[in-house]
Amino acid sequence: MPYKIHFLFSKRTDQLPKTIIGDDGKADFTHLNLIENIVAGQPIARVEEVSETITTGDLSYEDILVNLEALEDYLGENVEINPQNPKEIIAQINGYVTFEMNKINIFPVFETVGDVDFSTGNLTFIGSLIVKGNVSSSYSVQGKEVIVYGSVNSAEVRSASRVLIKGDVIGKKSSVIAEGDVSCKFIENATVRAKGNLLVSVSALHSYLTAGNSIVIKDPGILTGAVTTCKHKLFAKRIGANWSNPTEIIIGDDPFLIERLNNAQKMVQILQHREAELEKLLSPTTETANNQLSDEDKVLINNELNATRLSCKRFKLFEEILLKKIEKERKENTTAEVYVFDQILPGTKITFFDTTFFVKSSMEQVVFYFEDGEIKTRKCQQSFDTLLKM
Repeated sequence: MPYKIHFLFSKRTDQLPKTIIGDDGKADFTHLNLIENIVAGQPIARVEEVSETITTGDLSYEDILVNLEALEDYLGENVEINPQNPKEIIAQINGYVTFEMNKINIFPVFETVGDVDFSTGNLTFIGSLIVKGNVSSSYSVQGKEVIVYGSVNSAEVRSASRVLIKGDVIGKKSSVIAEGDVSCKFIENATVRAKGNLLVSVSALHSYLTAGNSIVIKDPGILTGAVTTCKHKLFAKRIGANWSNPTEIIIGDDPFLIERLNNAQKMVQILQHREAELEKLLSPTTETANNQLSDEDKVLINNELNATRLSCKRFKLFEEILLKKIEKERKENTTAEVYVFDQILPGTKITFFDTTFFVKSSMEQVVFYFEDGEIKTRKCQQSFDTLLKM
């Protein structure tokens, strides 16, 4: 009995991006679908029986006649025959699919040689993504892990784990967001957020830096302008600048936990405001409004009011849970410190938890820490390299 195989993916052998033409007739050079993501267990090919009277000429270009046993001839790397269905090929791992030399393969690492730009479009990959070039302005890359050999120029990088950028992150539209660590050479006018550690090889200027653990600015180690936030330690050689905008440092709390709290509090305010509006509509004293409402409208408003009250109650409970967690972490966090190995200049604002210290004159080789409800300082006795090795 002959069989017909259906490839459940785009069986392209050239691996070139496919330009999408919009309804307006314009080409979309940001979404070129260069990568076809596949998850483990996903069917990627399937065969079905066909009539023995059908000839090859009756089939479409991509149809291939095979014996069922010959399905294994299509097995490449990281694919297998479905144990529950012998007529199906499935992926063994997450990755992208290729069809080469009549073999179906799934690879966990996608590598693009050159820049991410109009020739590639935005790249989104379920596995590790390697860019052997720059990420150009207005483009984005996203992966489980992202490595960029060049720089990020007014572009976006997101990762479910770590991000390694061997070049710079520059531009007000530049954004690097990682669930793990972020490492790069230089940062200017950008936003970098790492739920783990943030390591900057050179300096960071006028940027919004956030880390769930610690931040290291190495050599020359200049940190100036905008806001730097982390939970545990900040290492830098020189903080602030006479010619720069004020430099603000916030340390001690988990910045991502604080953001969740702020968002919950904003939602409570929004819901309380809406609740008051709905109550006013249903209030007997609002005669004009009530006269304009039908019984059906009143039922709808009352249903919305009940739903709003319930949502508000839930967000208040969530707010209380977050406040307790933050309070608990504050008691446990005794490692929050700001190390300045060279000089910190006037105008720098340092906040530990809810306590703020303004630097009014230059200070050299100093460590800021929090003790007994106060921000205190001590002489920095150890060298930069020695501390980083600890």
